[in-house]
Amino acid sequence: METKRGTSGRLRVSYNNTIGWQQVTQLPDFVGSADYATLFNEANRNVGQAQSYTDEEIDKFRSRTDPDNYPDVPHLKNLLSSGSGFQMNHNVSFSGGSEKNSYLFSLGYLDQDGVVAKNNYRRYNFMLNSDSKILDNLTLKVNMTGNDARTNEPRQFDGEMMSMIGFAVRQGPIYAGRKSDGTFGYQDNYSPEAWLSSESFVNRANRFFLGGTELAWEIVSGLTLSGKAGYNYTNYTNNSFASDFIFDANKRLGPNNLTVNSGDNSLVTLQSLLQFNRTYGKNAINALGGYSEERFRSDWTSAFRDDFPSNLLHELNAGSSANMQSSGSAAEWALRSFFGRINYILDDRYLFEVNARYDGTSRFPSEGRWGLFPSISAAWRISEEAFFKENFRGVDNLKLRASWGTLGNQNIGNYPYQNVLSLGNNYPVGGVLLPGARLTTLANSDITWETTEVRGIGLDFSLLQGKLAFVADYFDKRTRDILYNLTVSSVLGLTPSEVNAASVRNNGFEFLMDYRTSIGKVNIGFSPNFTYTKNRVTKLADGLMQDIAKGLFVGQPLGAIYGYVADGLFLDENDIAVYPGQPYAAQAGFVRYADIGGPDGVPDGVVDPANDRTIIGNTVPKFSYGATIRLDYKGVDLSVLLHGLAGFDRQMGSYQAFAFYNGGQIQRWQADNRWTAENPDRNAEYIKLTSLNMGSGTIMPSTFWNRNASFLRLKNIQLGYSFPEKITDKMGLNRLRVFFSGQNLFSINSFYRGWDPEMGQGVGDNTPFYPITSVYTFGVNVNF
Repeated sequence: METKRGTSGRLRVSYNNTIGWQQVTQLPDFVGSADYATLFNEANRNVGQAQSYTDEEIDKFRSRTDPDNYPDVPHLKNLLSSGSGFQMNHNVSFSGGSEKNSYLFSLGYLDQDGVVAKNNYRRYNFMLNSDSKILDNLTLKVNMTGNDARTNEPRQFDGEMMSMIGFAVRQGPIYAGRKSDGTFGYQDNYSPEAWLSSESFVNRANRFFLGGTELAWEIVSGLTLSGKAGYNYTNYTNNSFASDFIFDANKRLGPNNLTVNSGDNSLVTLQSLLQFNRTYGKNAINALGGYSEERFRSDWTSAFRDDFPSNLLHELNAGSSANMQSSGSAAEWALRSFFGRINYILDDRYLFEVNARYDGTSRFPSEGRWGLFPSISAAWRISEEAFFKENFRGVDNLKLRASWGTLGNQNIGNYPYQNVLSLGNNYPVGGVLLPGARLTTLANSDITWETTEVRGIGLDFSLLQGKLAFVADYFDKRTRDILYNLTVSSVLGLTPSEVNAASVRNNGFEFLMDYRTSIGKVNIGFSPNFTYTKNRVTKLADGLMQDIAKGLFVGQPLGAIYGYVADGLFLDENDIAVYPGQPYAAQAGFVRYADIGGPDGVPDGVVDPANDRTIIGNTVPKFSYGATIRLDYKGVDLSVLLHGLAGFDRQMGSYQAFAFYNGGQIQRWQADNRWTAENPDRNAEYIKLTSLNMGSGTIMPSTFWNRNASFLRLKNIQLGYSFPEKITDKMGLNRLRVFFSGQNLFSINSFYRGWDPEMGQGVGDNTPFYPITSVYTFGVNVNF
C-alpha cells in the first residue's frame, strides 16, 4: 500500500485540528451503601451467619451524616471521572516540488488525557516522502516516518492502572475514600482515592522510526528493475514506581520500589523486484518476480530496587542494593522469500492471475523451514460481452470472480524446536545460593508452517450508471497444521512447545451494497454490509475430539463455551432431594444442573463433569453487519457509521456476574431479581445471595450465566460544513471545513448495564475492566 505522496507544483499547505473529550458511556449500576449493608445481612442469614450491620448502622449509611465512618462512595464512578478526558490533535503538511522532484512533509502532535486522573498520552510524529527523477528511466523514492510517544499512568502498590480500575469494580460503597482528617478508607490494600493521591506512577516512553528507499530502473519500455530497503526501529523505557503509603494509623504499605524495563526492536527488510508490463493488441501482461529477506532483533533489560530514601527519588541508584535485581535477554529471527506473479488480461474481459511464494523461516528446523504457497484467480467481465451489451443495456458492470490460494503463518515463539535453558533458577548448596539453569519447555523438532487455504467466488454488479452497486462473495477458509500448545498433565513437569496440532474451517457469505442518488440538491449515499461466518474446529492432534482446557472441540467453533445445562434454581430441600445429584453441595436458591448423560449416554441420576457438560454457547460472532450513510447539501455533509455483531454469547463471571464475589459489590439487577426464601422463584434471574468465590459450585460455567452478546453500535457520526469558494477565496484559502464528530454514542443490546458486550470478559479475582468511552470532537480542515 502506497503512502500519500507529494505532487509537483507550487507549495501546498494543509492544516487539520481537532479538539474534544471522552467520557465513559455507562458503568455497572451498583447499589448504595445502605442497600449494600441490608443485602449483605441477607447473604449472611442465607448461610446461617450473624448479621454484619445493625439497623442503626444502616440508618447512618442512609443518612450520610457521618461519611468518614458510614460512607456511601461510588469508587468506580469517581475513579473513571477523575480525569478530564480532554484531547487535541494538530497536523500540518507541506507538499510541492518540480517535474523531477516532489515532496510531502507533515508534522503532528496529539495530546490525550484519560478518564482517570494522572493518565495522559502525548505523541509527536513526522512523515517525509520524496520522489526524484534522477534520469528519464531512473527514479528514487524515499519514505520516512516516526514518532515520540509518552504515556503517564497512576498505579497502586502491587499493580498498574488497569489493576486499580479492576479493584475499584470490587470495592463496595461502605469503604470511605479520603476522610476528613486526610486518611483513607481501604479494602485489603486497595483504595483508588489513596493511590491517586500517592507518588506512585508508571511512565512509558516509546520511540518509533520507519524508513525506506526504492530505486527503480526502467531497463527498456515495460521492463523495470527495482531495489528496496527498509528499516523499522522502536525503543522503549518503562518506569514503574510504587511509593510508600500510609492509609491511616493502622495501615501502611512499603517499602517503595522502582522497576525499569527498557529495550529496542529492529527489523531490516531488503527486496529486489523485476517487473514486466506490456500490452499487445487485446492482450495485457504483467509479470513480477522478486526476492526479499527480513531480519528482526529484540533486546531488553529489566532492573529493580526498593527502599528508596524518599518517594521523590526515582533513579535506580537511589534505592537500596540489598534487594536489587536485574535481568535481560535478546531474540532474533529471519525470513527469506522468493515470489512471483503473472497477470494476464484478454480483451479487457478475461482476467487471470497466478502467484507463488517460497518462504523460509528461522523459527522452524531445517526439515520444515521452507514452504510453498501458490494462489490463482480469474475473473470474467460478462458485461463486456457483445450479447450482454445488446440485451442488458441498463447494467453497467457484471463481473464473475473466482480464486484459490494458500498462505503460511510462522508467527510463534522464536525457536520452539530447540531445547532452551531458562536461567535464574538458583539453588542452595551448603547454605549458599548458586546460579542455576533448567529446561522448562519440551521442544518439538517436527514443527513446520501453519497453512491457510482460501477458496472464493464472487460477483460484482452495478447499474443505473453506477448509482447502485452490489458485491457478493462466498469464502471457504481452511487452516491446517495450526500451531498451538497442547494441554498436558502437570506430571510432565515441562511446558510443551507449539505443535502442528489442529485444523479449523471458516466459510460463509459477504454482501456489500452501495447506493448513490440525489433528491434535488441533496446527495445521498447508503452502503450496508453483511457477513455470515460458520466457524468450527475440524481436527485436533492424535485424533482427539476435544481439548477442554483450550476450549477446542471438533465440530464446534473456536472459543466454544463448555459447561452445564441449567434447569432453573432449587426451590427447597425437597427439590434438592428428588432432583439428580449435583456436582457440588447444592442449596435452595442455587443453580440446578441438568442430568443430560451418563457413562452409557443415558441420564443416570447423577450430574458429573465427565458426562453432563456440553457445548452451551460460542464466543465467535456468526454475523457481522453495519452501514454507512452519507448526505451532503450545499456544503453541509453528514456521515453515519453503524456496526454490529450477532450470533455469539458471553459467559458472565467474577465481579461482572456474582454479587459479593470475593468481598465485592452487588448490582441493582442482582438485588431486584434475586431468589429469596419468601419468593422461591425457580426462574429468578439471580441466585440466592451469599458471599461467593471461585470455588463456589453454583457459579460453574452453565447456561444460567450465558448472555446474548449481540449488539448494534453507532460507531461514528460526523457533521461538517465546507465554506463556499467565494468566502475561501477572500480568505486566501483553497478549502475550509469545520466539523463535529462523535464516536460510540449509543449501543443497542440486551447485555447487562455497564458491561458492554464488546468489552473483554474475564474470570478470577483481578479481572480487567475498562469501559467503552464516547468521544466528542470539534475539528477544522484548512488547505492553503
